[in-house]
Amino acid sequence: MPLTVSQMLRIESLKGMTLLAGEKGAQQRTVSTVVVIDTPEAHQWLRGGEFLISSGYIFCEKPLELRSFIEGAGRSQAAAFGIKIGRYLGKIPIDILDAANRLNFPLIGIPDHFNHVDIIQPVIATIMHANHEQIVLKNRTNDIYLDLLLDGATIDDVIRKTSELTDANITFLKNRTDVSFLAKNNNIESDRLYGSESVPIVANGKSRASLCIRSRGERLSDAEFSIITSIAKKYISILIQREDAEIRIENYHLEDFLKNLLYNKNINENDIKRKSQFYKWDLSWKLAIAIIKNNPDMSKIKEDKNLFESFLLRVKSKFSGSLGLASDHDLVLFVPLKSNNDLDDVFKYIKETILSVNVKNGFNLMSGLSSRKDGLFLAREAFSEAQKALDVVMRTSGYPPVRLFDEIGLDGILSVLKNTEMGQSFIEKQLGPLLEKNNSQKRFDFMKTLEALVRHDWQIAPAAADLNLHYNTMKYRIRCLEEMLRLADHDGRRRTELALAVLLYQIDKKPPLS
Repeated sequence: MPLTVSQMLRIESLKGMTLLAGEKGAQQRTVSTVVVIDTPEAHQWLRGGEFLISSGYIFCEKPLELRSFIEGAGRSQAAAFGIKIGRYLGKIPIDILDAANRLNFPLIGIPDHFNHVDIIQPVIATIMHANHEQIVLKNRTNDIYLDLLLDGATIDDVIRKTSELTDANITFLKNRTDVSFLAKNNNIESDRLYGSESVPIVANGKSRASLCIRSRGERLSDAEFSIITSIAKKYISILIQREDAEIRIENYHLEDFLKNLLYNKNINENDIKRKSQFYKWDLSWKLAIAIIKNNPDMSKIKEDKNLFESFLLRVKSKFSGSLGLASDHDLVLFVPLKSNNDLDDVFKYIKETILSVNVKNGFNLMSGLSSRKDGLFLAREAFSEAQKALDVVMRTSGYPPVRLFDEIGLDGILSVLKNTEMGQSFIEKQLGPLLEKNNSQKRFDFMKTLEALVRHDWQIAPAAADLNLHYNTMKYRIRCLEEMLRLADHDGRRRTELALAVLLYQIDKKPPLS
């Protein structure tokens, strides 16, 4: 282990050397070698860790250079400076002691009877012994983790062993997009991790996780603790890379299976049963398929796949057993329905998550959700419904951002005519006098009036209350509308055409996603 200056001064054969200044630095600075200096400029060539010793002869005729040397060596990474007192130098001047204290640079008084070899030999021997102990600890610790790995250990096992070896309370946090944390072998609540010592773990050149150490025992030195955690990091990194490889292989086969369910008309029933069991999908579960898509007109998002993978993780954590296909363009979710209310829960959760992600990150995610199906055997049918529901969302500019196939109503059907020549012509023919291009406040008020009437099934009183108008004022506006739109009092077909035109107008005027 690294030998501090304080530890060096406790070597039995060095008793008699005294710490004159720089006591704080003696606890922090470590000794890697011993160097006898023969020039006042020696501090210019230091590499770090040197215990510098001198008889004092080089400073006896130039005492001012001693201060310059202390200043230079103190600012370097040198461990300490030992100088004989009494032979060439008497008492060390107070200003030099003050400089050493200010720089936390240990200044050591060497008794006159000490030979250089009396210092060099025991210090070097102690350093070599410490290095040997360090090598032994590294080898022993490496063997422990290697045995774990060969026995098929998981990351959990490595964390437990690390906690045992270091006598520390350790939380393992695995980095993942938009996922707060994954904790293993820890007795610490997530909101109490603030202030923990964090040890980052890198795999394939990327930061993948960290060990958060809340508390640890005192039986290990910092160096010993560092050695163990460093080796633990290496093996955790290996296991993370192994997990990545397993996930890639599993995802490849899972994608193949799910794509077969969606696109292969002649998929083998026994194959579905066998692979469902492998992927832990209970064939008694009902099925809903959701498609999550980003607005295709957006070009600023370059990491859609990471976004979709994060979304998949959220859904998996909420609805156990869910499977998914994440690509650069969309996410197809296979969500198991295990109770009668699950479809409503899935719809609500996807909608809330999309709204949250869109608001928080400025995205424009949208989704289509199929109806409840009897199982994986109907995946193609469910996928088709989800596509149709998503198509309605896209045609209506993402208002609302999620549609359930079973609840696609008249606005969904009319959305097919959005921004088409036929749709524009129909709106113009039915509502021409009220359109904003023939703009006036009066026409605008009449358009609002017609929308209220359609909304309330042509009932005067509710429509008037909706617009905060007097009943007679509403009747007057209706007479004006009948004249402007050639609407007879009992013409049901004409009212239906106007209602359809109003709904199509409302869909058509919705602003595009941006």
